[in-house]
Amino acid sequence: MKDNREPEPLKRGKAFHKKIQSEWIDSAQGIIRPEKTLRRLTGRRGRIDIFVDDDSDENHVAIVEIKASDWDRMKPKAVR
Repeated sequence: MKDNREPEPLKRGKAFHKKIQSEWIDSAQGIIRPEKTLRRLTGRRGRIDIFVDDDSDENHVAIVEIKASDWDRMKPKAVR
């Protein structure tokens, strides 16, 4: 019988991911689209953690990649 339980670090990562997306939805201005899918020029599908459209005539957008990194614990070479 196969064990389908997720490892604890994966559970925590998914919960963190959802929490950050929820905070953006609740507090950011513009149209917030979590988990926006797109098709790359190669034809492959991709996913953006949070896509923000400023909902104005300026046509500005922002793309947010969620990471749970502790930047203070990383070596400067690893932070680019």
